[in-house]
Amino acid sequence: MDKEVLLSDLEKSTQSLLEQLSRFNTENFNYKPSDTEWSAAQVAEHLLILETLANKIMRGESIATNRPADSKTIMIKLAMEDINTKRPAPEMVQPSHNFKDAEQIKNQFIKQRELLKQVIDTTDITEACINGKHPALGTLTKLEWIYFIVHHTQRHLHQMMRLEEKFLKQSLN
Repeated sequence: MDKEVLLSDLEKSTQSLLEQLSRFNTENFNYKPSDTEWSAAQVAEHLLILETLANKIMRGESIATNRPADSKTIMIKLAMEDINTKRPAPEMVQPSHNFKDAEQIKNQFIKQRELLKQVIDTTDITEACINGKHPALGTLTKLEWIYFIVHHTQRHLHQMMRLEEKFLKQSLN
């Protein structure tokens, strides 16, 4: 895997996320359309919790693997693109119900994405991370974790866009 391609994909994901977060003001960022749906703030917090955890896992112990380092990336991409299938978040990455500030979350994302770039630049991304497994996918390589983050972000960007539309429709009524 070409690290330049990976860095480019991560940068595109980061820019899309930051642009979407910039579209929210305090009111619509914390707007929950129903008791069963997350607000855009909760979606962003969920992404941040997951990325922080993944960064910790990727900075932990890793070992060479006996499979292609990207063997799970297609499965990850297809699963994340299937926006019609609801995938409940594990307890450890569930957001709080607290009020959230979009600017503060943006700054925390920038920090996590910089840490991801360091992982790409300074480690062997083909190694498998052994300090934490994905609940559904098991042991992932650093490369797979990073692509999970990229595709997971894209999935939730669609969710944030829908929440923004719901807020606008609700505001017009």
